[in-house]
Amino acid sequence: MLFQVAENLTTNALRFAKENVSVELSIEGENLKLEIADDGDGFPAEFLKNGIQPFRKGTEEAEHLGMGLYICDLLCRKHGGTLKIANTDIGAVASAILKIS
Repeated sequence: MLFQVAENLTTNALRFAKENVSVELSIEGENLKLEIADDGDGFPAEFLKNGIQPFRKGTEEAEHLGMGLYICDLLCRKHGGTLKIANTDIGAVASAILKIS
């Protein structure tokens, strides 16, 4: 499950990054946090406003189905966690937070 989430989030970051992608894995209390950030254009405002939904693409030109973030969100919630997405000063970040215990 963690592999699928990491693969989907990393693939998205690599797809939209201009040059850089960072991956951080940390333990915060009883949670495992996987944070993947890129230096791309960030998520469209409408995308952030409506939340993670199936078949939502970051761009209409994208050649994918728009299911990656939705699948990550489902997997995280199924295992008692959450998926958060946001824009940063230099791009976008996705954080998967999963219960360890």
